[in-house]
Amino acid sequence: MIKTTLETKRLLLKLLDDSFCNEVSDFLVKNKDFFAPFETIKNPIYYSPIFQKSVLDREYKASISKEYLRYYVLLKNEPDRIIGTVSFGNITPFPYCSCIIGYKFDEDYNGFGYATESITSAISTAFTYLNLHRINAYILPNNLPSIKLIERLGFNYEGLCESNIQVQGKWQSHRLYSLINPLNGTDMQKSDN
Repeated sequence: MIKTTLETKRLLLKLLDDSFCNEVSDFLVKNKDFFAPFETIKNPIYYSPIFQKSVLDREYKASISKEYLRYYVLLKNEPDRIIGTVSFGNITPFPYCSCIIGYKFDEDYNGFGYATESITSAISTAFTYLNLHRINAYILPNNLPSIKLIERLGFNYEGLCESNIQVQGKWQSHRLYSLINPLNGTDMQKSDN
């Protein structure tokens, strides 16, 4: 069963339903310029509450069916303010049992350890709930804060993937990092995913 809320010392991580479309839209609009250098080009409709309502509905259903998992990060003392997200996409079942992690945090909340705290909690849940063996992270070579974060979380650098993700209309190379589930080792058996 999916944990819809995770709790850390300072944070709440929640699966949000479509009733939070305004809060998600506000978070994205506020950080639009900050996130843009690391993302695909977004259609202006993407930032609207009505579009985010649809996204939240799809994400919630996908989380229940283990096709995708996104937690929204909130401060315990401000539980209506979204300060970040942690997601697990491109989930590939047995025999791969892998996914790609994604995360983004409000520019005003960088440098306080919130990313480390929330991603650590989300990874633990993702390994268990999604029955993962491996989590991959793709990071632009110039995104030094993200590289430092992922290395601090124990991910290992595997190499450069040439021209593998389109960012701002251009195919860009990314550094590939991976984290292996410490509870699975190398002899994971097939399970009912």
